[in-house]
Amino acid sequence: MFRSKRGSLLNALWQRSRDHSDRDGDTASLKSVAFAMLAPLSEHQLRTLLEAIDSKGGERSPCVFVNNSIPDAQVAAPQLLACRLWRWPQVLCDEKLKCLLFCRTRDSCTVCINPYHWSRIAKAESIECVSADKHCPDTVSWCEIAYWELNERIGRLFPVYESSINVFTDLPHGSGFCLKNVDVANKRMESVITRTHNKIGFGIMISREGDSVWVYNRSKYPVFLNSHTLDPPTVRRLTVHKILPGYSIQAFDYEKVEKYLPVQEKIRSEEGPFDPYTIRISFAKGWGPKYSRQSIMSCPCWLEVILVRR
Repeated sequence: MFRSKRGSLLNALWQRSRDHSDRDGDTASLKSVAFAMLAPLSEHQLRTLLEAIDSKGGERSPCVFVNNSIPDAQVAAPQLLACRLWRWPQVLCDEKLKCLLFCRTRDSCTVCINPYHWSRIAKAESIECVSADKHCPDTVSWCEIAYWELNERIGRLFPVYESSINVFTDLPHGSGFCLKNVDVANKRMESVITRTHNKIGFGIMISREGDSVWVYNRSKYPVFLNSHTLDPPTVRRLTVHKILPGYSIQAFDYEKVEKYLPVQEKIRSEEGPFDPYTIRISFAKGWGPKYSRQSIMSCPCWLEVILVRR
């Protein structure tokens, strides 16, 4: 007996599920809830969702909208269920997720269930989705990115004009700052640099959202970062934050830095001169008191994000 295309897509989506055991019931119950969520979708939407899941976030995929409730089911919000099924089996039913900048989720009636349009939040706080069609002025960059290998800057500063930028080595059909092609002639060939460089993969997305700058880790390995607005203004050594794959962090807050500046100018950083409008991000390797590398300049591959002052 031939199976319909729609039925094949539904079964393929269920097979992709990373969690076949429901904490509040059995597998059959979870499958029933999943199919109830998917039931209103067209064949085209089901195929779009399947392609997004198979790409693992490596390709920009469209939104897939459903009503912001699942009929006849006392379960978590649809986006949480989708992320639990196809991305993070351990996600909690009351966990807050961040809607990524390019997602079109805007109102309380519908919500996108593309699991790669959401991230977990490394620093818990309430946020709002920002429309993907809000861009910074085309003629003015809001930041510049420098790529470093150990204590040597590689290539020139990369100006950012759009509201978000991908930084990566292997992002299928990706656009942005590709580190694989940065000044190849002058790249260092130490084994630790090569190994770390190979771990960057899909890399990170840096986005300007209102008065904040967010960093989303879309790679398979942790990234580490610090900035002056992630610590109290009186600290002498900034905390290095570990951002796990799939998580986002509000890495910079323009309102905070303006309040902090008068205090910070009186305190000399233990790490020497440090522009308060800078975010430092290391791929795969941490630094500071908790790590073998005391300075970011001992990290194999790292970024300096230099923000334009308002």
